[in-house]
Amino acid sequence: MLPPSAELRGWVLGQFASRGGARPTDEYSVDEQSEARLHEVLERLAAELSEASDQNQEQEPAELLSMVEAWAGLASYATVRTYGPESPWPSRGWAGWSDSITKRLRDLCHQMEHHLATAALGVGADGWSIGLAFPWGVTVSLSWSRAGTGPLRAINPASVDDELTRGRRALERLRRAIR
Repeated sequence: MLPPSAELRGWVLGQFASRGGARPTDEYSVDEQSEARLHEVLERLAAELSEASDQNQEQEPAELLSMVEAWAGLASYATVRTYGPESPWPSRGWAGWSDSITKRLRDLCHQMEHHLATAALGVGADGWSIGLAFPWGVTVSLSWSRAGTGPLRAINPASVDDELTRGRRALERLRRAIR
């Protein structure tokens, strides 16, 4: 995996530069145009993340974790510039995220899932999660049930895939039981 490029980060910044420091009292509001801009940004991030994920490089777990967090941070920056407290979110425009935005953010989370699981196991975390939080965007977290992180260890990618598959199956069984 590769981190987001400086060019991509600059492009994302430029997509929101014209808004300046919007405040709730400004004329700008969340509308179809602002959500369409966010959707375009998230689509480009998904395409670039897919390309960056195809890079099979040997990486230290902490380095891989930093890259996952960099991608999550870039998606979150775009999201918060559209919906966050310093955006027009509080009183005008539309409430919540559109379903196309949540779908695109969820797709980005799924693209990062394997990398995060690999990094989490490598740094000795007992658990990890990646998800969405309104209005901030993508959240990444690791957890440890004991003091310290333990030694860094090599991770077999197949074991990560097996663990993710077991988790998805358990989640599907739970969903069926709830219905």
